[in-house]
Amino acid sequence: EPRAGRTPGQAPTAAPTATAIATGSVLSNLSVTWVGAGAGEKPGIPGISTPGVDLYVWNWSTTVWDLLGSHGVAASSCTEPVGNNCTITASPAGDPNDYAKWGRLWLMAVPQYPSSAPPSTAVNGVVATDYVEVRAGYSLP
Repeated sequence: EPRAGRTPGQAPTAAPTATAIATGSVLSNLSVTWVGAGAGEKPGIPGISTPGVDLYVWNWSTTVWDLLGSHGVAASSCTEPVGNNCTITASPAGDPNDYAKWGRLWLMAVPQYPSSAPPSTAVNGVVATDYVEVRAGYSLP
């Protein structure tokens, strides 16, 4: 689980995304561009929405979500063109073939901070995705 150690009831809001890659292809490179924002309740600051989002990619070899990047920009501060200060652009650190299986690549954007712990409902964890681009270099089977 990304961001382990949450108390019961503090659940992340996730925005999963899948993209198609030709099944059986051998990847030579992989890059992801994600534009959006996220927020939740930062521990020690109850009732206040704090911006921050982490972008993960699923690693089929290790069966864990690998962090691609993060930013702490509030959605209201995202600017044009294409939310330039709300952009995460990255490539997975490992072999690109570890991240695609059955022709799919899975991404997940998660707020850096969870929703308020019960019984409070003061702050909901939120993720807003404006744009996702995956570039993959591969050889067809």
